[in-house]
Amino acid sequence: MTTFDKTQNLEFTPDQQNTLTQFNLFDKSEQKFPVMLLKGFAGTGKTTLVAWLISLFRSQNRKFKLLAPTGRAAKVLSSYTSELAFTIHKQIYFHNEDSAGIKITLAKNLHTDTIFFVDEASMISTRTDEEGRCLFRDLLNYVYTGKNCRLVLIGDTGQLPPVGQVEAFALSEEYLKSEYAQLSVYSSILEHIVRQDLASSIVRNATVIRNANDTNQTLFSILDVQTQRVDSLEFQEELDGAISKYGLDEVKVLSISNKRVLGLNDGIRNRLLYKEDLLEKGDRIMVNKNNYHWLKNDKDIGFIANGEILEVDTVTKIESRYGFLFGHVRVSFLDFPNKEPIDVILNLNLLSSSLLQLDQTQSRLLFSEIEAEYAQVKSKSRRFKKVFENPYWNALQIKYAYAITTHKAQGGQWKVVFIDFVGKSPEMNDQAFLKWLYTSVTRATERVCLVNCPESYIKA
Repeated sequence: MTTFDKTQNLEFTPDQQNTLTQFNLFDKSEQKFPVMLLKGFAGTGKTTLVAWLISLFRSQNRKFKLLAPTGRAAKVLSSYTSELAFTIHKQIYFHNEDSAGIKITLAKNLHTDTIFFVDEASMISTRTDEEGRCLFRDLLNYVYTGKNCRLVLIGDTGQLPPVGQVEAFALSEEYLKSEYAQLSVYSSILEHIVRQDLASSIVRNATVIRNANDTNQTLFSILDVQTQRVDSLEFQEELDGAISKYGLDEVKVLSISNKRVLGLNDGIRNRLLYKEDLLEKGDRIMVNKNNYHWLKNDKDIGFIANGEILEVDTVTKIESRYGFLFGHVRVSFLDFPNKEPIDVILNLNLLSSSLLQLDQTQSRLLFSEIEAEYAQVKSKSRRFKKVFENPYWNALQIKYAYAITTHKAQGGQWKVVFIDFVGKSPEMNDQAFLKWLYTSVTRATERVCLVNCPESYIKA
């Protein structure tokens, strides 16, 4: 069991002390299925505390695994713990092929006496997807099939919940006790800003937003070098300056709607990066649908995840086929820098559309056009298998990644974040908007630029 060394050179806040007390109870629990909810808002020392716990486990030769919902979130977790982190998907599933294509199966947990730390747990969906899988349920089943294994869920309940959910239920003590009564739930929350972050206008403004009841009040009480207002006329110049200073991969534009993101990406590519063709060397693209085809033999990553940001290294060919536009390219994985570039086919139709993925009509059209090429195969099941293996059917569905929605940005951090306020739907209520804004602001580590921000949100 963990021994907390009080001689460690780290001053804990009362919130952190309470969390450590709860963690000790969780760690010593003799219940069959103990789970720890370690929650904390921006600037409250959650990252510092988790890093300290991992360091302690390392010094005591305790067994642990670090997981996160996305490759980007795993990269951030690795950076502050100095340990290798994996995606949840990579850890708990394995893929094999059958006549219907790639089949996803829950792996058996062969670990013993191991604590699984899962960061950015607010992103974990508790819903059942179209394939009948529930990521959260599968995570629980995986962890607790291991002998004396335990689960720590780490996250910020101030952030956006998973798409289609009103709350991040994976971090809800009430939800876990109601839906998974066999779990023994230990919970703590870090609420107070630690001393070293009190000077950060990013953290202080984020705290104001998190505590706001509605949007009829000041949301940005501090404007300084860290938090700046940028009007539409200054936007291009400020963005250009930030990219020049910090680099393309440390600057991100966040928006609220897919339609607005489409226009922002076009503007950035054309007016700042001087890209004229639909796809060029150096383009940053985001994958918008999980893809198991191109890395099916890769033991390190295993699949290309929804939300993965890639860099186009070379464009070999652009072709029109089956009524769609495809690009033959070589890409690099920005969140996995040690991974060798790979050759893939991209479906380019979504680059000029506000759709995130091919709709049902488009998918059916593509399927039928490819199937027609295998008309000589009389067996329907064998013909369908041919389609499912076809590289054009498996082409990556992508969007440009210079501007993205805040939902897609979750789990990531950038030195400079531009938040675009245009595009809020009238149907979006104040609480949903405030979670969107809080999540957007907390993606930045050094500077936040408020683009087209309403006057009423800023302190006079």
